[in-house]
Amino acid sequence: MQKNTKELISIAFLKLLNEKPFDKITIKDIVVECNINRNTFYYYYSDVYDLLEEIFKKEMYAIIETHKETGTWMEGFLKVAHTAHRHKRIVHNICNSRSYDYFENYMYKACNHIIIDFVQVSAEGMRVPDEDI
Repeated sequence: MQKNTKELISIAFLKLLNEKPFDKITIKDIVVECNINRNTFYYYYSDVYDLLEEIFKKEMYAIIETHKETGTWMEGFLKVAHTAHRHKRIVHNICNSRSYDYFENYMYKACNHIIIDFVQVSAEGMRVPDEDI
């Protein structure tokens, strides 16, 4: 039940984020959309920022896992860009809110991880000092 409820909350939040800016979404909006009570929401998340962070982390890990199969940093960046483009209404509604820094931080982490992973894989078998990597 836990996974289903968390997934239901995420789906409802993303639906609302497709419709209006992040700053305009309330916990009441989410629980009404999910047909759950506020306590259920707070059982899983401390606030909407916590929910947004979990969604970003989930998406970032999915990109990172698929990037490991591609092998190039450019393909990894393209996956990040395609994901942002695929969810352009959500990105737009986050960027047009005071919570833009969450999206910017997510993009930075995803791209940074892709570059670090690529460099580490490329340096395998070489005698390159860690600080150079």
